[in-house]
Amino acid sequence: MNCTDFEYNGRRLSEYGCIICCMLSSDDKEEKDIGNQIKFHTLNDGSENNSNKFRLLSSGYEDAYSTHLEICKSACNDSGRMYFTDDETIKIIRWLNQKKFHKFRMIYEDGEFANIYYNGSFNVRPIVMSGQITGMSLDFTSDAPFGYYEPIHHTMDFSRELPASVTDADTKSSIYGEYILYDQSDESGYIYPDCVEIEILEDGCLTIRNSMDDEDVVINNCISGETITLNCKYRMIKSDREHPGLYNDFNYHFLRVINKYDECDENDAFSNNIFTVSLKCRISFSYSPIAKIGVI
Repeated sequence: MNCTDFEYNGRRLSEYGCIICCMLSSDDKEEKDIGNQIKFHTLNDGSENNSNKFRLLSSGYEDAYSTHLEICKSACNDSGRMYFTDDETIKIIRWLNQKKFHKFRMIYEDGEFANIYYNGSFNVRPIVMSGQITGMSLDFTSDAPFGYYEPIHHTMDFSRELPASVTDADTKSSIYGEYILYDQSDESGYIYPDCVEIEILEDGCLTIRNSMDDEDVVINNCISGETITLNCKYRMIKSDREHPGLYNDFNYHFLRVINKYDECDENDAFSNNIFTVSLKCRISFSYSPIAKIGVI
């Protein structure tokens, strides 16, 4: 697996006539830090038959993912020079050394992990030999202990009513089809899509049920033809129609995609989110599953 290029904030390293290299170390064998390092807090439980077993008290991520890269000029660069001019150095530093986090993706020769990216920024240090800048040392810091798979878009169409015999066991109301979403995240837990758009197709009270969730999404007094938007990131709701009392009509439980890998792994049941609704509608959203693999 050979990393040939990378993309950051919409531009590629190769656009600057550069390649990834190893200038400060020549050892071709190394242990790769791929992030997702969990810190386990334990306690020696000597009371259990004097077994000296350690009981797990808590666990979690303590550090964001970071990695180190080095770059140099490509032998095929337009100028033919193997050192960086002042102008070239400034352009690369301006590109990589950002105060805000941007999308970063490695590009491998064999096309592996093409759908994995990270959010972060770089600190850049020039590598100087014989008075010339011959390379740059890059330290990348991300916004999480892991990366992400490219966003997956889902459109759940609940415009057709199931047979009258199929009703919700609790409310006895009709159910309008079902949509099964397989969560591809490598991390157990839940993920909120940034934005959920709900196209309402009939008047009434909308309940969105996820078989993996303990609580439903509830929006009362919906109007046929309106589009309700849930901003899950900032926990906001809005409608494109006049909807008096919208804020009171919503129970403020936002739609989420859930993975319970640590509970069950039979037939992928740990990641099957089965959505059903109580009102005719169409629901659209995108989300990025967690990828627990770093730069290799």
